[in-house]
Amino acid sequence: MEQNQFKVKHIGSKMLTPSVIQLTFIRSDKLPLVFTPGQFITFLLPHASGKIVPRSYSLANSPGEQLEIAIAPVEGGFATNILFNLEIGDELDCVGPKGRLILHEAETPPNIYW
Repeated sequence: MEQNQFKVKHIGSKMLTPSVIQLTFIRSDKLPLVFTPGQFITFLLPHASGKIVPRSYSLANSPGEQLEIAIAPVEGGFATNILFNLEIGDELDCVGPKGRLILHEAETPPNIYW
């Protein structure tokens, strides 16, 4: 098992637009997901060949007990078929959070002159 690997359970789906779905998960072990806004998680999706296919998605909520992603379908996309057809209670393996594209707090406020 890769470091930071855990299972998530699908607990809800909501269409945000006609083509964008919000998927909500909780960790199967009930622990909160600690992350910094701007980070992502990677789902480890099983392929029919037996290989594991990683797919990364930005987290779309604040840190806490739930994690949310918002995705649009990709025609012929491997993950689209899996994620858009999740049932409540389905579990997925994932790793993360990862990523350094985060907003760092400024140590001193910028000087603004008019």
